[in-house]
Amino acid sequence: MDSELTVNILLVDDQPANLLALEAALRGVEANLVRACSGREALRYALHTDFAVILLDVQMPDISGFETARLIRERERSRHTPIIFVTAGGTSPLDVQRGYSLGAVDYLAKPFDPAVLRAKVKALVRVARQAEAATRLSQAHYVAILQSALDAIITIDDAGNVVEWNPAAERIFGWPRPAVLGKELAELILPPEAREAHRAGLARCNETGEGPVLGQRLELTALRVDGSVLPVELTVTRIALDGPPLYTGYVRDISERKQAEAEVAAAARQQAAVSRLGQQALAGGDLSALMHAAVRLVADTLQVTHCSLLELMPADDRFEVRAAVGWEAGPPAQLQIPNGTGSLAGYSLLIEEPLIVPDMRVETRFARTQTLRDHEIISALSVIVPGEEQPFGALGVYSTHQRAFTADDIHFVQAVANVLAEAIQRARLEEELRRRAEDLAEADRRKDAFLMMLAHELRNPVGAISNATYVLNQLGSPVEQVVQLQATISRQTRHLGSLVDDLLDVSRIVQGRIELRREPVDLALLVREAAKDYQGGVQAAGLSFALDAPDEPLCVLGDRTRLLQVVGNLLQNAAKFTDAPGEVRLCLSEDPDGSATLAVRDTGIGIPADLLPYLFEPFMQADRTLDRSRGGLGLGLALVKGLAEQHGGSVTVQSAGVGRGAEFVVRLPLYTGAAATVHPTAAPAPASGPLRVLVVEDIRDAAETLRDLLELFGHTVELAFSGPAGVEAAQRFRPDVVLCDIGLPGLDGYGVAAALRSDPKTASMRLIAVSGYGSDEDLRRSHEVGFDHHLVKPVDPTALERLLTAGA
Repeated sequence: MDSELTVNILLVDDQPANLLALEAALRGVEANLVRACSGREALRYALHTDFAVILLDVQMPDISGFETARLIRERERSRHTPIIFVTAGGTSPLDVQRGYSLGAVDYLAKPFDPAVLRAKVKALVRVARQAEAATRLSQAHYVAILQSALDAIITIDDAGNVVEWNPAAERIFGWPRPAVLGKELAELILPPEAREAHRAGLARCNETGEGPVLGQRLELTALRVDGSVLPVELTVTRIALDGPPLYTGYVRDISERKQAEAEVAAAARQQAAVSRLGQQALAGGDLSALMHAAVRLVADTLQVTHCSLLELMPADDRFEVRAAVGWEAGPPAQLQIPNGTGSLAGYSLLIEEPLIVPDMRVETRFARTQTLRDHEIISALSVIVPGEEQPFGALGVYSTHQRAFTADDIHFVQAVANVLAEAIQRARLEEELRRRAEDLAEADRRKDAFLMMLAHELRNPVGAISNATYVLNQLGSPVEQVVQLQATISRQTRHLGSLVDDLLDVSRIVQGRIELRREPVDLALLVREAAKDYQGGVQAAGLSFALDAPDEPLCVLGDRTRLLQVVGNLLQNAAKFTDAPGEVRLCLSEDPDGSATLAVRDTGIGIPADLLPYLFEPFMQADRTLDRSRGGLGLGLALVKGLAEQHGGSVTVQSAGVGRGAEFVVRLPLYTGAAATVHPTAAPAPASGPLRVLVVEDIRDAAETLRDLLELFGHTVELAFSGPAGVEAAQRFRPDVVLCDIGLPGLDGYGVAAALRSDPKTASMRLIAVSGYGSDEDLRRSHEVGFDHHLVKPVDPTALERLLTAGA
């Protein structure tokens, strides 16, 4: 070689320190080192100077290394100049692929071994010198270039026969040089289907000097000597001579680049598949369908024949198949697979990590199940499907031919397993929540049934006590102590009945089952009536009472009885928690926003600030002392809140603290329609003659005390203690009125009413239900079967007598 030939090397980097490092690494290389601090400067040098090699940084501020390389390749002078990318960043497979696609001969990541770089550059410098020497001197030097080239350099004549075949061509294609010289290139390295097109193109180039492959960078498929296929990149140059032309091809093996591209594409497909599965899981739906979709997705994406999802059973001794694809006849869901070393899935759980098995036929770590033998499974991959307390199971991938599963395959299958694990856990949580909701609903239903039964059972003795007390009061007693006891029994009986009513009302309000009988109601009139009813009780407790209400009507659309209940509960609450000599004030006013404001203020014990947010909850009370001296169940304010909200209003409370009283404010929307209905006080019932009354009641005390009450009113009474006995007595006794309980043995009250209405002899009798059941549904049903009225125990004796005489 002529070492006096001047060879230039272009160093391109925007960092002066990196340029110094490159110069140091190339110390000893006989070449002229040219510095360029940017891509633009490098392009200027390449425009006028030949370089043996260009060492090019990737990341530069003005023009990136990739763009600089592209522009260098576009220029004829520098089109074939070797480029080595030297960079500290951009070392991903995609970056490496891009570098090679731009014609780089190498791609080095910092830090690099200076000796390696120096060796590569020396080789390229030597190639450059050889090329120059070949141009100047002789074909011998051209052969030297061929010997040192990294790419295959192949020259053919106009007939397509090989005239030059360098060592790189020997290495890439496996054919030794002597074996190919003079042979047709198409028969050596081209697939059969491409040979005729090659021959036709060569003939056209011979005739016209032009062809689609000349000067182009093409990617083709070529054959090695053993018949294996490899991807190559080809550039062809036509060498015009005095005689027939020659054609030189520069062939690069791009197998590694294609492999990198394939891996990137496979990873993208796998990521997209996991994303689709995740979206399906987030959308909810059937878990079994998601499991089957997952195994199909894995099999399709990895292009394997079999896939299965196995669930570890609670005993931890076996798996069961939950979803599978590719198995003949199933496999059936009941197929049981051993855990531990008894199976691939069990062993993967045992070692707690994914497991790749290249060849099941020689595997000794675990047993090969009969199912895998029957389906001739050779290679397999198993990953763990996580669970909350223990793994859910395993997701297995199986191939009937030997396959080398990769780390990317593991990541993909594990990602699918994780999606399934999240969906399974969510489904289990949803099932647990549904079960708990059902349990709570059932408990709530039982509670309601209990309250209804409790009310019925309490009202029966309360009714008997009430009737007996009324009879005693009417009979009179000369003993003052007996009179006081009778009064006490009457008060406590009314109080017990009120507690039962409140308990049931709260339950109905919580469930939204209170039905309001809405009509225009004058709140001003209603407040005055309530004040009249409760003033005596307030004053009897040693408290003063004040009323502030407008004279003109204030109308709301509501249930008059329930609104009276709201006012009454607030007044009772104020009186209960105010000690003498305190004051209770009831105020009604109209707000500018079109609502009515009802306020009850007291000077009582006040409310601690921490209790204010909870005061309207059922069973909450401000009196939390052990003596419970103020009594009550803590239901009155909950009723007030529920009824106010059902009327479209609200209730609030404020208190300055313990010992400083409280104020409850109810706001209701005003009604601007027709005038309120006036409910006059009922006049005393006119006197009437005695009636024949049949009492059908299974509780003897209740029946007998009601009989005593009715006989006190002057009526003739007969008793029956069961449903069938009541029907028989009605047919025999022919009463004017039948007072019938609902909960009766043999035939309930509804059945009694239906039987009497269906018999012409008894169809015209007045039927009055007297029952402990008093819900809206109970009232509706009693009306449907034929009862004229429905009274809820304990019955007010005066109201009962008025009802009897009104229809006489």
